[in-house]
Amino acid sequence: MPDLLQASAPFRSPESACGSCEIVPLDLDDATFIALNLRADDATEIYSIRDDDNPAALARDVMACLAARGLGFCARLDGRPVAAFGVLEKWPAVYEAFAFATDSFPKVGGRVTRFILREIAPWLRARGARRLQCHSHEDHWRAHRWLRFLGAQEEARLECFGRDGSAYLIFAWTGEEADSDPEPVAARHAPSTR
Repeated sequence: MPDLLQASAPFRSPESACGSCEIVPLDLDDATFIALNLRADDATEIYSIRDDDNPAALARDVMACLAARGLGFCARLDGRPVAAFGVLEKWPAVYEAFAFATDSFPKVGGRVTRFILREIAPWLRARGARRLQCHSHEDHWRAHRWLRFLGAQEEARLECFGRDGSAYLIFAWTGEEADSDPEPVAARHAPSTR
């Protein structure tokens, strides 16, 4: 079991105008709730590369992959699941990132971003990850913007990748980028707290 899942208490962000956010290990109940309530762009992105549009099957498949070789988390807002995210090891030192959420994601997105940069990124570096990648539907511009903010580079466009013929983009972080610039892009562009 990965080290981050050994924490005795969930990661909690301070109270804010939009409520209390906590980040906990992803479980089947949370994955199912989020899959049943996906925001439209995430549903299009995910179901275009699956055999069916079954939310329960999506949640089971994610949990099975995580049990084999992954690290997954859930962001909850006032106790309600909002976002599932994490990484899956494809083969040694190569990981696939994933994230899917409900329409409430903007309320927890900043906290998820900080958690990724402060917890998941160092966890990957400590394990010698050379590559982290993800596939994103060509029309999911919010995801593209977030991935770029996190420091991902768009590497390729995959024509006719979705079952409906849609194109997907591959975004990636590689060891070369980390070696040349160890400070994440998001950290360099984060608003000042002064």
